[in-house]
Amino acid sequence: MSRSWKNTENLLLLAILLIAAVLRFWNYSGWSLSNDELSALSRRNFGSLAQLVNEGIRPDFHPGGVQVFLYFWVKVFGDSEASLRFPFVIAGILSAYVLYLLGKRWFNASVGLMAALTLAVLEYPVLYSQLARPYSPGLMFTLLNALLWTRLLFDHRHYRPLYLVLGYSLSTTLCMYTHYFSFLTALITGITGLFFLNSENRNYYFSAGILSLLFFLPHLDISMEQFSRGGVGSWLGKPEPGYFWRFLSYSFNDSVILMVLLGSLLLISLFMFFRQSGSYRFRLLALAWFLAPFFIGYYYSVYKNPVLQYSILIFSFPFGLLLLYSFWQEGRKPVLLAALGLLAAAGMYSTVIEKKFYSAKPFATFREIADASIAWDTAYGKKNITTVINCIDHSYINYYFKKASYASDFVFLRGDEPKAVGTIQKLVQDCKTPYFAYAWTNNYSPYAVYELIREKYPRVADERKYFNSRITLFAADSAYQRPAAWSIQEDFEDSLRLRVSGQALIESGQAHSGNVLCVIDSAHEFACTMEFSVAELFKDSTRYINLSAWLLANEPPGAHLVIEFSNKDGVYEWRPASSDHFQFENGKWLRLFMTQKLPAGAQPADRVKVYIWNPGKKNLYLDDIRIEAFADADYDY
Repeated sequence: MSRSWKNTENLLLLAILLIAAVLRFWNYSGWSLSNDELSALSRRNFGSLAQLVNEGIRPDFHPGGVQVFLYFWVKVFGDSEASLRFPFVIAGILSAYVLYLLGKRWFNASVGLMAALTLAVLEYPVLYSQLARPYSPGLMFTLLNALLWTRLLFDHRHYRPLYLVLGYSLSTTLCMYTHYFSFLTALITGITGLFFLNSENRNYYFSAGILSLLFFLPHLDISMEQFSRGGVGSWLGKPEPGYFWRFLSYSFNDSVILMVLLGSLLLISLFMFFRQSGSYRFRLLALAWFLAPFFIGYYYSVYKNPVLQYSILIFSFPFGLLLLYSFWQEGRKPVLLAALGLLAAAGMYSTVIEKKFYSAKPFATFREIADASIAWDTAYGKKNITTVINCIDHSYINYYFKKASYASDFVFLRGDEPKAVGTIQKLVQDCKTPYFAYAWTNNYSPYAVYELIREKYPRVADERKYFNSRITLFAADSAYQRPAAWSIQEDFEDSLRLRVSGQALIESGQAHSGNVLCVIDSAHEFACTMEFSVAELFKDSTRYINLSAWLLANEPPGAHLVIEFSNKDGVYEWRPASSDHFQFENGKWLRLFMTQKLPAGAQPADRVKVYIWNPGKKNLYLDDIRIEAFADADYDY
């Protein structure tokens, strides 16, 4: 290689790393910390390292390396977004450099430059380089592990320097401590190496492997405990057929422009260099290391427990890039320069303009929720607003209130807990302020929450919508009436619609309204069935209906208000509102409430049943079953 081309190569590499740095540092601290980042931040608030391990790492589903790193990093550099994400951005930039070295060692400098540039400009690796999560360091350690693995096995010398053995061992250990899928990728790499052992490298290789295992021993019992819990399958769905192709499209920005360009570059390299392609050893390794983690994750997710996400495939993704460019050779420098220029221009255009990377982030916001709450408190008076914020942990949103030096009086709610709807119902009932603010971010928000709030606060005074988060300011306005679409009420005064099924109807002063109520006794597990067609309940573009019923009992009734959808094939949706999830008071009427969305795929002729389920067969009173819809409820909650 001529000195002039070597200088050009170095300049190209420098330009690629500069592009990687600019794309990753640009606005890296300007957007809200994600739920997972705030979770990691909250779990480092322990008085000792031992407490962090037992209370912050063991209950998690990740190895403890990044958590321990953050524990010490934040103590020194603080917990601002800029400080927190800085080392992860650096790891993302270094990943492009290590990928260049690996591509050059496996194939040649042209392959290294092309792969490094692609990693530098794609939205997928840029995004995960801006998150203070295990993905960016895990990517760097995985690539470093592959590079040192290559040198340990294939450098032709009778001895291996100690730094190479220790380096490969430490890189393997770092993969193990960073993320279980970087661990998996390093394990696949290590197993592959068994097929390339000879008398020159065998002892060094086994020594490095044994050292890695010894380094990981302190974490072994933690990992075993984490694996015993089964992972994140409780909220992550199983991957469907076609997942791999959707991942490929996502990883290349879902961009037709980029995919056409990359396909064209592959064809050009095959046309120009196929005869010079040489050994297929590293091409096969790139293919195997790219696909194996995916298939292991896919089949584990389908048959055992769902774990597969795009984020965890980032560790093996660069091997796919090496495979894509593996036919490029060192000749035809003008063609390479033109290819690099087109790839840089198209990649940056796609990420910055086409994907709008710096104006939209695929994570729920917390900073904006806090900012809106503070702005409304300032504009309307803090004492005039009751604020409820629904998220996984109160400390997540408190992070931003503290950053603003603001003492918020918000009520914390976990919308994914069974009693969330009952809590909101009681809170709204007792609320005296003229405004009510409700926010949710990165957590389930029951449809019923909005409807219960709007019973007392019908007017939406202001609202801010973000990705997977929302904050709404409701106002109590006697001059404003929600536009009702229709309503059906069974108050037992005239039992015209209800199939009573033998329950006695009696006159009583205890009725919730009027003079008549329904008595349900131990002989009736299912009672008071109302039946409709889907077309009757979801008419005139209605997508949401509210259901409520009032119960009176001398002990917790353990009863349910149920809605059931069925067709000729049987019941396809069944949802209860349990009395156990509302605040029961002995001798007082208890209101059960739910909001039901029109199920996907429901047909007009399908049947809908609304009834009371009394599994404990207890004695209780029932009154005022109500089904209603509002014209302004036809929007996505």
